[in-house]
Amino acid sequence: MIYFIVFIFSTSLMASPLSFDQALEEIVKRDTSVPQEQALLNASKSNARSKVLSFLPDLTAGYSKQKTYEIQSETERLNLTASVNLFRFGADYAAYDAANKQLDSQRSRLNQVKLEAEILGVKVLVNNILRVKQVEILEKIVKAKNSSLRTARARFRRGLTPSAEVDKAKVELNNAKARLNNSLLQLDTAKGNLVALLGHDSVELKWPWLKLLKGKNHSHLKGNFNIEERPDFQKANFDLAFREANAKSAVRSFFPTVDFSYTWSETDLQSIHLNERTSLLSVTIPIFEGWKDVSNYETQKALSEQARYRLVRIKRDAKSEWKTKEINFDISVQTAKDRDTNLGLSRKVYRSTEKRFNKGRVTVNELTQDQNRLLESENLAAQGWGQAHLSLVELCHARGKDIVRCLKTQ
Repeated sequence: MIYFIVFIFSTSLMASPLSFDQALEEIVKRDTSVPQEQALLNASKSNARSKVLSFLPDLTAGYSKQKTYEIQSETERLNLTASVNLFRFGADYAAYDAANKQLDSQRSRLNQVKLEAEILGVKVLVNNILRVKQVEILEKIVKAKNSSLRTARARFRRGLTPSAEVDKAKVELNNAKARLNNSLLQLDTAKGNLVALLGHDSVELKWPWLKLLKGKNHSHLKGNFNIEERPDFQKANFDLAFREANAKSAVRSFFPTVDFSYTWSETDLQSIHLNERTSLLSVTIPIFEGWKDVSNYETQKALSEQARYRLVRIKRDAKSEWKTKEINFDISVQTAKDRDTNLGLSRKVYRSTEKRFNKGRVTVNELTQDQNRLLESENLAAQGWGQAHLSLVELCHARGKDIVRCLKTQ
């Protein structure tokens, strides 16, 4: 019985719709680009680990057994060799530094992909909210036009209005129903896009940050711009360091290397047993490698220059983007507030006209004008708050932060 109750309770929890924030978090987790970048990050960790271990000696073991049938002899040999590089003009350390910078770059890339997944999720969720609100608005309009048609028919039966007024009310009702059906199709498409990202459409579609956006002071949302917090800048900076380290490693391959090896071996040759210890210190001087080393260095140098100018461009774009998103945010929030005020006025005008229509003081055309005005005001108000929500996320992303971290740090 207890297990049954637990099952029912867990099932009810699973059936409950997700909040906007929960749905957004799940969309980012499900994004197909995130695990790809995570796999590349794991590969970069393995590469960095191999560069650390390259400073340790290489160990090899071997065993061989040889038979010679002509003279009936048999030889067995067992050996163990340890070799280590003593000096390579810093080429190995440069390679180690490059691997770590590549790891840092991949971490930044993963954070950047998460931001890209987040803005996509916000757009889809906001679009669903707008479509739902549009359906709700049109349902109210259809209801109002139904009421207008009933009033027009009642007035016609009493001989207070011509039949043309009834026909006009019918046309307006049919047009409103057509707009509602079209809006339902758009909502269905929006839900399909949500299902593609989330796996279902069980989401509580309400504005998540409306109270925050309706506040009077938003200076705390802007903060001080720090370009070093942006993942794209971090990645470009680490990419430059990675390329420069690769170039250092390539140029140092022109110089001699010093290596040391120690070999222990035992050999059994019929009745003879040999036990050997061999130490070897070698100096290798590269003379000619078919221009491969020079070509590699030139390539790494060119890639370093490319990375340097990419970093310069990102610096310029980031500062410009920050200013633009800051201005867009202020305009979007103020526009949404103005549209809310205008919506209140439009509702007031419509209620007044509706009362006058019911008393026979205005025509269907005049009532329709106010109904359409109200519909447009409702849509514009919803779109205004949708744009304000998007602008808030873009403002946070311009600072290099996801929306949750951006709001928590205020």
